[in-house]
Amino acid sequence: MLKLIKVNIKVIVLKIINLIPCSSLLLGSPRKISTGMELALKNDINLKYIKSFIKQETVIERPPGTVETDVFYKFKKLYNRLQPENYILHIKNGRVWGNNGAVITSDDIFLSDVSVEFGRAKFNSKEHPLFYKLKLKPPEELKGTIAVVASPGSNIYAHWLFDILPRLIVLRKSGLFDTIDKLIINHDNLDFQRETLEKLNLENIQFINSFRKPDFHIRAENLVVPSYPNKHATVNKWVCDEVKGLFSKNNLPENSLASKFVKPNLRLYISRQNKPGRNFNNEDEVFNLLREYGFEKIQCENYSIAEKAGIFKNAEYVIGTHGSGLANVVFCKAGCKVINIFSPNYFDTFLWSLANASELQYYYFFGEGEIPEIQDNRPNQNFDITVNMDRFK
Repeated sequence: MLKLIKVNIKVIVLKIINLIPCSSLLLGSPRKISTGMELALKNDINLKYIKSFIKQETVIERPPGTVETDVFYKFKKLYNRLQPENYILHIKNGRVWGNNGAVITSDDIFLSDVSVEFGRAKFNSKEHPLFYKLKLKPPEELKGTIAVVASPGSNIYAHWLFDILPRLIVLRKSGLFDTIDKLIINHDNLDFQRETLEKLNLENIQFINSFRKPDFHIRAENLVVPSYPNKHATVNKWVCDEVKGLFSKNNLPENSLASKFVKPNLRLYISRQNKPGRNFNNEDEVFNLLREYGFEKIQCENYSIAEKAGIFKNAEYVIGTHGSGLANVVFCKAGCKVINIFSPNYFDTFLWSLANASELQYYYFFGEGEIPEIQDNRPNQNFDITVNMDRFK
């Protein structure tokens, strides 16, 4: 109760502070929220729309396969959706705040389209952590041209692959890497992060790592910001094509442990047994059944991205619970069948959208429990799953 009272008092104080007509450089948070695109169309002298990579268009998603009597409502909401335009912004004297790279213009305007966060802020920019700060740390002043691709979830394989990597690819394709002095990125030096950065040949660019720096704050003479490649819970075809293309020509190294999976018509079961949450309570039963149909177990974290690309391109079936391991279906050939298994307590449409963009056949299956009919706001994403074996068969 005491903690709740303190939170409410802080919210009230913040609202009062943000009524004071001054910059967030002095007190509180930015007073206005807009998008980079809106400001560019208003001919803001400090912000320019300098490159368009992909135009906005309507995407018609294919319905998923299921054993349910009706398709889960969250799929239906996305049958017709808008793929966002992908663009690059140039901002004079722009600021970057927080480990996930929130962007603020010199006029103290928070740019919601390039300042994504998880949690409540995912759907409401006013809930961004920046707007809960009484006073920001003074920004470090940086000369030259600084690019920013810091994004939430950077230490999660799927988010790195489909949120951060495409932003880097867009910068490289635009030719802007030749003009960039430093790159703001958040990473924890994980194997998959190093592998992709080496693949892009970024050795001439100096990195500024904002990872685990919640009060990170810089002001750049020139700020270059690529927009986000996907909207929440979806992924676009051009993103899949770029990620797949980056690793499509890789051959497995000799004596690679992945060589045992290099065979035609591969059937893969992705196990999360060494990962917390979203595991099967009856995994032995599940895998014993799958083994009868020729499935082999794989733990994706044991292999490099290049190895996973070499493995998954041979798959005709992939089965697993929702997680980053299934993100590797981006490397599968068209027509591969993907079965995504969920707890009724957590559901996401990302893999369905990814499968459609990669021309795969997607199916979903719920474990035991009550399936929500209207809205699922349960915050715990890591419930384990009990599979009803009769239904699964």
